[in-house]
Amino acid sequence: MKNDLTLHDSLKEIDFQALLRDYVLDAVLLTTMDGNVRYWNRTAEALFGLSAAASEAQVETVLRAHWAEIGAQLQSEGYWRGTLQYQRADGQWLYLETQMALVRDKRERPTAVMVTSRDITAERRLIQQMENQQAFLRQIIDTNPNIIFVKNAEGRFTLANKALADSLGTTPESLIGKSDADLNPNTEEVRQYQADDALVLQTMEARLVAEEPATYANGELHWHQAIKVPFVAADGQKYILGIGIDITERKRAEEERERLHQQIVDAQREALRELSTPIIPLFDGILVMPLIGSIDTLRARDIMRSLLAGVSQYKAQIVILDITGVPLVDTGVANHLDKAIQAVRLKGAKTVVTGISDAVAETIVDLGIDWSKVDVQRDLQAGLKAALERLGMKVGR
Repeated sequence: MKNDLTLHDSLKEIDFQALLRDYVLDAVLLTTMDGNVRYWNRTAEALFGLSAAASEAQVETVLRAHWAEIGAQLQSEGYWRGTLQYQRADGQWLYLETQMALVRDKRERPTAVMVTSRDITAERRLIQQMENQQAFLRQIIDTNPNIIFVKNAEGRFTLANKALADSLGTTPESLIGKSDADLNPNTEEVRQYQADDALVLQTMEARLVAEEPATYANGELHWHQAIKVPFVAADGQKYILGIGIDITERKRAEEERERLHQQIVDAQREALRELSTPIIPLFDGILVMPLIGSIDTLRARDIMRSLLAGVSQYKAQIVILDITGVPLVDTGVANHLDKAIQAVRLKGAKTVVTGISDAVAETIVDLGIDWSKVDVQRDLQAGLKAALERLGMKVGR
């Protein structure tokens, strides 16, 4: 009993208002029912950027901006809890974890509001940075046209990007927790995926899958090149990071090239042996090169070499390049022919091109090759006549 009296006497001597002012780490405010601040402690002074001599009018601005929205709940429930934003006089914005409670008199009438606030600006900014980083990483993987995913050791997706979700006709969020078997009705494809995943987890080594079939939700068959990399998370769990590149167009192009190549080989076997690059001197100063059959890039290079050698050997002033027998040219051949004409010009000779077919003309125009300075004639006869006239020879009808 004596100890209790001693404690009671000691408590009487303690200035609780001073304790509240000097030692409580949270900001403490006491306001009237209409939000006018009547008391604040030193933590509040530091937190809100106030001076000890601040007037009541200055202090009241702390909560005035939020009072209307929280006053109703205070009146109805007796308390309010939430996060407030406050801009200090120095311009700094703060996030405050705040609690408010009504202070009642002996008759249970509300007479004041006790406010406690804790500065959570640093925590809030850290959370915001993490959220921004997560959103940024999500934007990156969803912008990437390649398939990106992570699976756990049970083969269930823990991360998936938009490209994968689009191929399966769903959303990235809907894929979480599901397996390939839940999403792909093609059992053979699923079996192969599972076998690859099991091997990666067993060896803990990355695996490159050069090509694998993937049936999309719309029924289309695509081909992917995939890399699967195992890793161990901080919690010790094993995962697989997978990246898949859609190589469908490339594979189709390769198949088409193979088909066209075979057609060319078959046609060459049946065709007569074509003349390569004949040089025919007709008159002093005039050479004719008649070209017959298909021209590939290699032959186009030979044509250029033969033309230049012929110009030097025969001291030709005019070269007639007759392509009447050339059914078509591709981009590479057309460019080589253009280079051959330019090379002949650099040797001091003129080029007359004859026998351009409709298909060849279209190719040259589509490529934007300018032959406006090249003498182009309808056929070999017209070209020969033009060449003779250039050399000052009269040509009778």
